Amino acid sequence: MNLRKKLERELRKKAQQIETLGYELKEKEAAIREAKAYMQAIEDMMKHIPKDEDSDESMTSVRPGSAVDQAFQVLRAEGAPLHIADILRKMGREVSRQNRQALSGQLAHYVRQSRLFTRTAPNTFGLIEWLVAAEPDLKDEDPEDLAQSVPPGFGQIRPVS
Repeated sequence: MNLRKKLERELRKKAQQIETLGYELKEKEAAIREAKAYMQAIEDMMKHIPKDEDSDESMTSVRPGSAVDQAFQVLRAEGAPLHIADILRKMGREVSRQNRQALSGQLAHYVRQSRLFTRTAPNTFGLIEWLVAAEPDLKDEDPEDLAQSVPPGFGQIRPVS
């Protein structure tokens, strides 16, 4: 009988130990859920913060040899905006509807992010670096000269008739 009592006592100890570990496990799982929620909140906030515009990676990160890289090289060599069909021809690809849609969709993705490419007309793409180089530096301009370049009546509200 003595052995039976010892085993029952050990059984109760183990059951209590399991119960304690289960409680600790629930606490740890709750802590993990809280940490994951915190991480998600930080990631959501990061989506609203503009990316570093000074980094070269944000402007030129394309996979070498990809269709986007080939289009970039074609436009850079040409030095002027090109229609998507002309870009495909210069890349040595067939000018099919599927190829036009695929490449224009890829380039449009970069246009929407204001990276590498710009859209100068429907299905016509250029490089952002051309815009940056072509922008006049208005810091040194005389304000009176700038005012004269504005068309007469610009910015004035007219009554609706």
